[in-house]
Amino acid sequence: MVAGISLLRTGELGAFTSTEKHLLQSALPLIDLSLSLLPEVARPGGVALTLTRREAEIATMVAGGDSNKVICRKLGIELPTVKTHLKRIFQKAGVGSRTELISKLFLVAH
Repeated sequence: MVAGISLLRTGELGAFTSTEKHLLQSALPLIDLSLSLLPEVARPGGVALTLTRREAEIATMVAGGDSNKVICRKLGIELPTVKTHLKRIFQKAGVGSRTELISKLFLVAH
């Protein structure tokens, strides 16, 4: 992210300050989330899958390593709701685990 933005930064501004770096790091989850809200969720090489906005958000959080409890806290929803979303995501993706989901949606297939 920082490398991509640095291409847009002019030379006279110099290196990023620690505050600017912190702000860029803070923006990463928002950028990831905005990409995940697209109707089809997949990275290059992965499988496109039509998910609801909330399902896409949760799938992205799972790919980021968040546990169900962390997802609950971040989204302000209850654990059974997260589990229901995951069940639907797994059904749509035709997988039985988080690892399979990440592999199918986000990893480059060889």
